[in-house]
Amino acid sequence: ATKLTNQFTGKTGDDLKAYRNEIQATADMYDKDFKGTLISVNAVSKQFGIDQSEALKLVQDGFVAGADANGEFLDNLREYPAYFREAGISASQFIAITTAANKSGIYSDKGIDVIKEGNLRIREMTVSTAAALDGIGISSKQVQKDLQDGSKTTFQVMQEANRPFQSSS
Repeated sequence: ATKLTNQFTGKTGDDLKAYRNEIQATADMYDKDFKGTLISVNAVSKQFGIDQSEALKLVQDGFVAGADANGEFLDNLREYPAYFREAGISASQFIAITTAANKSGIYSDKGIDVIKEGNLRIREMTVSTAAALDGIGISSKQVQKDLQDGSKTTFQVMQEANRPFQSSS
């Protein structure tokens, strides 16, 4: 455990031991594998560019809030952070969205996979994606400009595209 923690984090000495113990305590508390927990926390840290300890705190908060209701929380943490970061979503928002999907009864990765796929489609801007955006009153050409100049993220575009479908009640 110590060697793995050092390899993933570069931590040494007392900091290494303390961090390893925190990972182990988290894994034990939620009946998870040490290595899987370490890899998942490391993925969040590296993909979102945040400190290992901050990533661990967010993961712990996710567990407490029910993000592992489907038993796939750690798997999702390994698979999706890069897509969420690319979509303009922060690490804390990623954990919150994952938690909300599970609390809403979406007990697989389908809830968060929608964001990954939406990000990919908007970035690719195929003819059908452009037609779909234009069809709901969002200029695909403006979206492309906004993405290129950084004035919008793909997540903001997804939120804007969702507005026509939200109920007004």
